[in-house]
Amino acid sequence: PPDESIDAEQEDEGLSFGLISSTSIPMMNPVRVRNPNLRKDLRLITWEGCSYCLMSGMGESSFAPFVLAMKYGEQWAGLVATLPVFLGSILQNASPHGILSFGSLRRWSVFTVSVQAVAFLPLALGAHYGELSLLLIFASVSLYWAGGLSTGASWNTWMDSVVPKTIRGRYFSRRSAVCNLLQWSSMLLAGYLLNQAKAISAPLSAFAVLFVLAGASRAAGAFLMSHQSEPEPLPSGFRVLGIRDCWGALRSSPQGGLLLYILAAQFSLQIAVPYLVPYLLGPLKLSYAALMGLMATAVLARICALPMLEKNTRHWSARRLLKLSGTGLCVIPLLWLWTQGPLLYYGAIQILTGSLMACYDLALLFVYLEAIPAPDRASALSRFR
Repeated sequence: PPDESIDAEQEDEGLSFGLISSTSIPMMNPVRVRNPNLRKDLRLITWEGCSYCLMSGMGESSFAPFVLAMKYGEQWAGLVATLPVFLGSILQNASPHGILSFGSLRRWSVFTVSVQAVAFLPLALGAHYGELSLLLIFASVSLYWAGGLSTGASWNTWMDSVVPKTIRGRYFSRRSAVCNLLQWSSMLLAGYLLNQAKAISAPLSAFAVLFVLAGASRAAGAFLMSHQSEPEPLPSGFRVLGIRDCWGALRSSPQGGLLLYILAAQFSLQIAVPYLVPYLLGPLKLSYAALMGLMATAVLARICALPMLEKNTRHWSARRLLKLSGTGLCVIPLLWLWTQGPLLYYGAIQILTGSLMACYDLALLFVYLEAIPAPDRASALSRFR
């Protein structure tokens, strides 16, 4: 019932996966639950995150190997991880206007997630028939990123009204652990399928299967989103801001400096990260299984790091998490300079990378949710991206 009272610590511990029932909650130090559908919403948000990670593990991680399998070369394989993100970030600037025209953060999120699911269709057909122009590959991947980045602006604003701040840190860290576990599993599955298909000289057939599964997973995510509650279709005072107004909002925010730091961090990450896959498959000549194994190792490291972060979310600020991750990530590129290292050495690099990225991702979420007032958040995040 809407007036149900629950113990705050029990809420913090169990609500994240809906594992507690109203009959098992002690009535000590009661707090009000403003959202009567909170347990259902948290379960759906977790499952939607899982569907996203399944898609990412099978689909997004296969973009660069797919370009190589289509024999377009290592340079294009690196650019497919950068240029479409840039084009998608330009297209997602329409997100604030889209949210306003839809009149609902949830409806816009469901629409953009559906767009992301549809983007896999040309890739799956191209892999099935063994022919797809480079232009269509880049157009499809750009549409994928436009949908994903557009969802981020509305989803972060929407979640602010759904997930109470008192449970936000521990809930999202636990959600991330479960989601990353599924992403890790799906990446291993992708590596296995690609390796088996390559053994019978039919790698493109495996890519077709992976893109179909990825699209279906994202479509399932749209369905799960549509069944979540929406306490506020639009934040009170919601408005569409231009770049100059957003810059003013960032400068006036207490955490605006952190957003500028994140901008610099993303710039530096995108210089080298997109070329890791071509580097591993090209000069290092790793198999698909070894490639996906290394990528999955980083995801597994994130999973293992999250429980430690979860225990300290109340004591570690976003600023501290960014300092820790930023300092460590500066060292990572230097470790890849040893081109004759054993596979275990590269695995160790990925373990360190995954642990640092867990810190970075959690800090990113906190900054996005807290640095910008809700009415301006969708516009500010769109321009920022």
